[in-house]
Amino acid sequence: MGGDGARRAARGRGRADRVPARPRARGAPRRERRGGEPRGRALAHPVPRRRHGLHERADDAAGEAAGGRSARRRARRGGGRGGLALPIARRRLGDRAGRRLRARRDARRDARAHALGRAARARGARPRRREGAPRRRAAPLVEAARVVAAVVTRRRVRALGALLALVAPVACGEGNRYAPPPPPEVTVGRPVRREVTTWSEFTGHTAAIESVEIRARVEGYLQSYHFAPGAYVDAGHLLFVIEPALYEARVAQARADVVGKQAALRAAEEQLAITRAIFERQAGSRTDLVQKTQARDLARANLMLAQANLDAAELDLSYTKIYAPFRGRIDRNLVDVGNLVGAGNATVLATMVRDDPIYVYFTASERDLLEYRELQRRNQAAAQAGENNAAYLALATDTGFPHEGVVDYASNRVDPNTGTIEARAVFPNSDHVIVPGLFARIRLPRTRENAVVVPEAAIGADQGGTYLLVVNEQNVVEQRRVAVGERVDGEQLIIREGIATDERIVVNGLQRARPGATVQPIEPPPGREPAAVPSDAPAPTAAAEPAAP
Repeated sequence: MGGDGARRAARGRGRADRVPARPRARGAPRRERRGGEPRGRALAHPVPRRRHGLHERADDAAGEAAGGRSARRRARRGGGRGGLALPIARRRLGDRAGRRLRARRDARRDARAHALGRAARARGARPRRREGAPRRRAAPLVEAARVVAAVVTRRRVRALGALLALVAPVACGEGNRYAPPPPPEVTVGRPVRREVTTWSEFTGHTAAIESVEIRARVEGYLQSYHFAPGAYVDAGHLLFVIEPALYEARVAQARADVVGKQAALRAAEEQLAITRAIFERQAGSRTDLVQKTQARDLARANLMLAQANLDAAELDLSYTKIYAPFRGRIDRNLVDVGNLVGAGNATVLATMVRDDPIYVYFTASERDLLEYRELQRRNQAAAQAGENNAAYLALATDTGFPHEGVVDYASNRVDPNTGTIEARAVFPNSDHVIVPGLFARIRLPRTRENAVVVPEAAIGADQGGTYLLVVNEQNVVEQRRVAVGERVDGEQLIIREGIATDERIVVNGLQRARPGATVQPIEPPPGREPAAVPSDAPAPTAAAEPAAP
């Protein structure tokens, strides 16, 4: 019985290494069915999920007690069967003999999902040191780092405590009370009343005072051209030559015809004179006199027709040479030599313009027109009715309006489609800087008046409109609503109402000035008031602020 019990214990230990199946009802063993002695049998327990190994069971203890020798040792001596496949996915038995493999697998956080190895221990628990094994010690560098960290921490705590002990009496003293900051500094100035000119600005384009297309008026082959493309040519300069041979022949033919018609006329006149003499002697009939008179008149008409044909032929011949109609700048030749021109229509050979002086066309709205008419009616306009208003021109690269001219034309009607009226100004262009087709800005003087002006930087705006920040006698900031007019001198605006010349306004430091707050105003020295023209800006000249003609 002893040997039989040991074998049963060994078989029980072998079954413990395998993953037990789920508990289920089983039939009687074969020995029982044959009439043998009934034998107790341990149920298999399910393996818990996501654990590192099998738990120890009472089956092992029972097997060891029955066999007398540890079933675990016998299993190790007989060789483990690690790595056997299990019925459930991703579950395998660990190699009980591979201790290093189990150590590396257990070192990971969860090892391999559902892997089985040695008996699981509580998460976070440290493994028990075997009896007789040497105690593990930290590396020398780690021990040194721990000592240094502890010393530094203690020194910091002591230094912080000493600093708090010194600062606490001062911080808790009666003299450490809140002191409000001083009032912010702002630059103030006073509005200026002076004579100003208001302006109206428009946009337009430049155009040549004369422009012409050089066309071929007769048919023929282009024989030559006699100019440099893009050059200035004088009036009467030869530009193109069309082959003249055909037209010269037509002129000769017309001249010959004239000569023949002149001879026929002389013959008719002689015959008429003879017939008239015979008729006066009553030797001839009146019918002959009438016929000779008719023949003379027909000869005279034929001569006039031949002379007209000669003139037409000579005119066509003159069209074979094309001359410049005025002094100006000619474009490139649009037709090369050897091409047939004037066949069916007048072929454009080149274009030519005269740009001294030069026009600038612009449009004004009907509101601008009506307001200017009203200013003229009240004698407040810069130019009265019938006078040419001064005009100033600025191109894209100009600073200010350096070109001075006059308005010489305004249309007699307003375009109903656009609600604008066309006007034109003329400017001298002796240096030929302005070319046709440029974008232009036109500035016209509108009125001259005595008004209050302030710097544009001093004016603020919000949903309620425009305002100025005024500093009163108590140096308190007040917000004052004002009515703003036109811009003058580039950086100043006219104030129609809301401010007086004896009040102080904030011109610099608006971000630091708040309505109701106290400020420290700083006034610039006399002669450098911010409302006046800035010292670094050029003084207005006649080109910047012209007088009305």
